[in-house]
Amino acid sequence: MTIRKNFTLPDDIAKQLEDMAKKRGQKQSQLIAKLIEKEAKEEDKKRKLAMIDELAGMFTGLFPDEVTIQSIKANRDDI
Repeated sequence: MTIRKNFTLPDDIAKQLEDMAKKRGQKQSQLIAKLIEKEAKEEDKKRKLAMIDELAGMFTGLFPDEVTIQSIKANRDDI
């Protein structure tokens, strides 16, 4: 489905949009849609990375420094 939107742009931005669309062989609305999609993906990526950063510190201090995956494996009884 396509929705019509009307908005205003400063003269210089409108000219840049027109030039970019011509260079890419696209309609201006296609170019705007792609640029918005690109920006939305970037914002989503930043949001996800921020969530990962927030989670990263949650497990700090859970095990003493001398406990490593290797030491846990070495001391397992089921081997």
